[in-house]
Amino acid sequence: MPRPSVHNPITKSYAIDQIEDIEQLRKVAHRMWEAFLASHAQSAHLINALLDGQCEKCLDAMTGDRETGCAEWQEWQRKVSDGFGSV
Repeated sequence: MPRPSVHNPITKSYAIDQIEDIEQLRKVAHRMWEAFLASHAQSAHLINALLDGQCEKCLDAMTGDRETGCAEWQEWQRKVSDGFGSV
């Protein structure tokens, strides 16, 4: 039987409300927090690449001269994908 939730049943918020295992909930929370921080880092990195040219690889990726950004960007993206896909 589903747990009570104020969220739409097709949302991640609803899925989170259904977690009964506290350890699983902690894992989800940590992964989502890492995803949030990685997303923030990506934004700051991208702004610096655009404004100051601080990362040539990411600048090239944005202009289409390269398929992906630098190694840091790729690691942040992995955390974003893992975190937002964790529920």
